[in-house]
Amino acid sequence: MNAAKTLARYCSIARPILLDFMPPNSCIGATRVTCDVLEALGFHVVPFATKLVVEVPSLNVAYTSGLSDEELARSKGQVRTPWGQGWRGHLVAHVEGRLLLDSSFDQVNDGLRGRLRLRRKIVHFPLQDVSIERGFRAEYGGLADDGTELKITYATTRDESWRDAPAWNDEGLPFLVAALLGRMKR
Repeated sequence: MNAAKTLARYCSIARPILLDFMPPNSCIGATRVTCDVLEALGFHVVPFATKLVVEVPSLNVAYTSGLSDEELARSKGQVRTPWGQGWRGHLVAHVEGRLLLDSSFDQVNDGLRGRLRLRRKIVHFPLQDVSIERGFRAEYGGLADDGTELKITYATTRDESWRDAPAWNDEGLPFLVAALLGRMKR
């Protein structure tokens, strides 16, 4: 199987399996498993912290993760809905220096409390010619399952505290990685 087909297969099968073992808002655990699986399959993968904003202009609402209190206060004209408790950021992966892979993008469903529906799947966006170390901001257009327009923005942060999070260091994750690798080889 070539690299594009391998990534497409992983993105199509992994999220429902991840959700059997972790909550939808566990970007840290989901990204850790994604990195480990893809590295075992021969990909170069780098996890990194971002701010995530998913704006839904037609509903005048946005999901945010990783924004400071000051950034939230400056956001005018839209209701901002940060996700409850936990780490204040969003963890994603840079794959082969060309793709941003978000293993828990669908957590936006829960953050917007039923105002939007996204399929439980891993999403990916092109991300080339950027330096994660120096930082970047990337904007994408997208559609929810019902055709609702989305404006999606990722911006790197220097927050490395996710590396100490229980979800990153969960001793059970290698078993989940092994199960996903087994499914990939079928």
